[in-house]
Amino acid sequence: ALDAMGAKTTIFTFGNETRLLYGAGDQASATEVRNLRADGGTNPSDAIEYGHRILATSQRAHKLFFIMTDGNFGAYSDQTIQQMNKAGVTTTMIYFSRYGKDESQETLTTVLKNVEGHKCSHKFLAFDAATFTKGVKTMVTAQIQKALTNN
Repeated sequence: ALDAMGAKTTIFTFGNETRLLYGAGDQASATEVRNLRADGGTNPSDAIEYGHRILATSQRAHKLFFIMTDGNFGAYSDQTIQQMNKAGVTTTMIYFSRYGKDESQETLTTVLKNVEGHKCSHKFLAFDAATFTKGVKTMVTAQIQKALTNN
């Protein structure tokens, strides 16, 4: 969908280390998925820094930054996320919860506190494909409304 809009997309993976999965000039394939693997921890700081540098030099009117994770991480990158927010970048955290929607309220509250703490302009928990899709639609709708009010 982003390709159809002429959007440039760069994707980094992170775990114990950060790797470039797709660069802005790479052509996406409808039949190929590059090697995406989990390698342990959750340390997105390099990926967040790379994203910040890319978006800081972009002349695009609309800039989107997504963090998708299933793990908790410290506040070490929150200042960078806040800088992106101040620069007009729409930052979104999608937390894939290993806990289901039917999990105890106490567990969900703990997970939500982690997501809320990272200062992204949009954030949501995803338990399955349906909650992921609903969250992304909400974020995209907000971005479209923002674009319409700025024109």
